Amino acid sequence: MLSRILVVAVLAAGFAALAAATDGLRVVTAEGARRLQVERSPRRLPPTSMVDHKGIPFSWQDLQGGPVLVEFIFTTCPDICQKMSSDFGELVRAAATLPATPVRFVSVSFDPARDTLRQLNSVADYYGADGEVWRFARVEDPSDLEEILEAFGIVAIQSPTRGFEHNAAIHGVDTEGRLARIADISQTEEMLRWAIEDAD
Repeated sequence: MLSRILVVAVLAAGFAALAAATDGLRVVTAEGARRLQVERSPRRLPPTSMVDHKGIPFSWQDLQGGPVLVEFIFTTCPDICQKMSSDFGELVRAAATLPATPVRFVSVSFDPARDTLRQLNSVADYYGADGEVWRFARVEDPSDLEEILEAFGIVAIQSPTRGFEHNAAIHGVDTEGRLARIADISQTEEMLRWAIEDAD
């Protein structure tokens, strides 16, 4: 009998510890915890200077007043970045069919050495990014790039065979210019709904 009580007590303690560590079983990974933390406490973004594929400088603060969906890519990526940008293109077209939707889209390269303005312009043209609603951009100052990757929680590690290994997600910047939502790249429609609600 005593052994059963001990087993039940140990199981209960283990379940309580698991629940505490996973926010009531809502997250089971560090990435999940990061996303939940951003949702609960949106992050102010640093005043990063970027240049878009048309050579126009801008910052996150310039985009305040409307929601922005953001992806981080490098244009020589052989697989996932291509899918992300293709899906972004579909989202841009879907947003264009909605009345008065102020959602904007930014694809930020974390490979400024190879992603020159000429390269970004070529890729933007391929995907149909107009430079108004959807911009491909690069961060020219390496310290600014490091700061913005850290703010968004992007991990990009150089790889000898693939260019970079990196995490992939869609990031939602709210009307106040704060990182407020992060979702899987498969959740494009959900993120567009979030952006439209944030705009209202």
